[in-house]
Amino acid sequence: MNIRLTVQGGVHNVAQESLSLRRWLVLNPQVISSAEVSFPRSTQVGAQPGLSLEEINVISQTALSFASLVVAIASWRRQRRGAPPVTIEYRGVTVRLSEGTPEETEEAIRLLNALRLEPSEPSEPSEPSDDDTAGEDGAQGAGTAC
Repeated sequence: MNIRLTVQGGVHNVAQESLSLRRWLVLNPQVISSAEVSFPRSTQVGAQPGLSLEEINVISQTALSFASLVVAIASWRRQRRGAPPVTIEYRGVTVRLSEGTPEETEEAIRLLNALRLEPSEPSEPSEPSDDDTAGEDGAQGAGTAC
């Protein structure tokens, strides 16, 4: 699971805020126990080689709890007066945390968890079932014992 966080803000503070958020996530036991938190390499054309500090990658091989991640980000925003909005991108969908309110946090968790339940790749066709696709005699959808 690859999740991209983007800290939004003015040019002067985005790197500082990103470093602060990354530190906060790394110190959060529920996040760091199941994920690697890092800065991606800069991919901008003509950019100096180095790190892209406005984005944070959260990569997990296990089922990282979106609730833990979203709550950690919301907590970070509440602890830092005037903290910039953070967007969470997963599977092409972006969720923005701009206020850190309980309602916003719950909605972000609900949306991200719904994405997790969707198949990531088209699944192979399943076996025919005993539903409307079966013929009148039921032979098409009937299973046979071996």
